[in-house]
Amino acid sequence: MADDMDITVSTVVGVPIDEVFAYLCDPENRYAAWPSLLEATDFQPLPKGGYQFRFTFCVGPAKYRGTSRDAEHVPQERIVTHVRGGVSGSVTYECETVDDGNTRLTVRSQLRVAEPLMVEFAKTLISRHQKWELDSVLNNLKTALENHRSRQGRC
Repeated sequence: MADDMDITVSTVVGVPIDEVFAYLCDPENRYAAWPSLLEATDFQPLPKGGYQFRFTFCVGPAKYRGTSRDAEHVPQERIVTHVRGGVSGSVTYECETVDDGNTRLTVRSQLRVAEPLMVEFAKTLISRHQKWELDSVLNNLKTALENHRSRQGRC
């Protein structure tokens, strides 16, 4: 039996929505933000936007291999990525313009861990790790976006 985890984190980034979305569209930027992503390879662009690729992700000592494919790509609004492998589900990046031209960036992870008979302790541990992971992803994206913007126009 698999166990579902649904975690959402959000922050306001001091960058306009078009710059945030353009940054997220580059798969190297998006996936560099994930601390537990050990490897992402074989990036292939998709006809309707987005990418598919292979990955290795760790949670504590456990390593999961799988594939990821951007299933929904709505410019200036959201990217929904489907994940398959030892961890299956989706990750959604949503952008929304807020006051003063800033952007609210929301990352939602809806994952299912396919470990047989996962005990409650392991489920709690993985859930806490995933919450930490999403908080880190959001902080990494915010920092990278705001630093990237401050360097634009400089030689």
